[in-house]
Amino acid sequence: MWYDALHRILQELNDLLFDTWMWELITGIGDAGLIGYVVEVVELGIFLMDHLRNEDDLSCCRGLFMDQYELAILSHRGTSDYHFNGDAHHVLKVKSTGEEVPFPTGTLEYVVRTGDTWGVPIAMEWESMTPPALASYNGKLYAAFVRAGDKAVMWTRLEGQVWSSPQALSGDHSYYAPVLAVGLGRLFYAFTGGNGGLYWRTCTDSGGWTDRGKFPNTYEPEFAPTLAAHSDRMWLTHVGVNEKLCLNTHNGQAWSNSTSNNLGWRVRIPVAMAPNNGGLWRIARGQNSEIYNSLWFNGSWLRAETPAGWRSTHGLGLAAHEGKPWTFLHGEDRLLHTASYLGQWSNATLVSGQAAKPMDEPTAASHKYKLYVMYRAARD
Repeated sequence: MWYDALHRILQELNDLLFDTWMWELITGIGDAGLIGYVVEVVELGIFLMDHLRNEDDLSCCRGLFMDQYELAILSHRGTSDYHFNGDAHHVLKVKSTGEEVPFPTGTLEYVVRTGDTWGVPIAMEWESMTPPALASYNGKLYAAFVRAGDKAVMWTRLEGQVWSSPQALSGDHSYYAPVLAVGLGRLFYAFTGGNGGLYWRTCTDSGGWTDRGKFPNTYEPEFAPTLAAHSDRMWLTHVGVNEKLCLNTHNGQAWSNSTSNNLGWRVRIPVAMAPNNGGLWRIARGQNSEIYNSLWFNGSWLRAETPAGWRSTHGLGLAAHEGKPWTFLHGEDRLLHTASYLGQWSNATLVSGQAAKPMDEPTAASHKYKLYVMYRAARD
């Protein structure tokens, strides 16, 4: 009786939500706060049905939400897969048949922490259709992003107080954010191509950018990768179509084949990595909005503490600064929050008061004793 009544209520809620203009607004615009409320309703419904239902053949429930960026990728790529693990593994194949959805664009913006103080956000003049990448190499701060319109990957660098005019990395185009990291005496760069391949280059002051190379044996990446230097190697994590994390490493000569190694994480957004004090941190937002955290130490991934109160509507940023890792969260209040780790994670606090409002995941880098965090600024 309880189950039948609850089932009818949830079914009516489903019909009202997904067949009305409100659902079109949520999927078409992707307001973080509104989606957050919907996520809570669906999670409550799944919890109640799981605990009150009769024993039937329902083995897995999952709510699917798409903001404008995800809808744009689906409409450009044509198809996407969603994986479910209940009593067995199931794949939901989604196909786009309508007109292409435009990618949402945002103006790049960054905030600088000097000592214990965050400055005010500094707006840049460039629009990006993806989150940016950031890395400090040989005294210069490099940034990369995807130019709106032609989807070209662009790069620029801060020399003194002036950013150089962005230049295109010839032939590199993507729907996803690029990534930068420094190691083995070089600046490494990687991106996911529009055809699903995973590519890379390096840069030095004397030689400039190398020709583009392709990663071996990757698991059909559908999202942006992440890079970090650790233990005399470069580490690249990407998310495969099965929503599991996959790892390649570079030993100074070549990239290894991909291996699946993720402590059971399943994600559909990019993860973040950063080295600190001999360890390598990796952090991500899971499908259930839970924050996953791990540390590579002595040859294996170890689960790391994550404060229960952390919530993020998008992927997280991660950087090492002043001898400790810092993470950056896109809060449900649509503001940018940060926390650092020194034996335990500090409380998450606002970056630059109420002023830093990212569209999606931020990126961060330590540069000349200051901490920089860059993002696409949300439009009010």
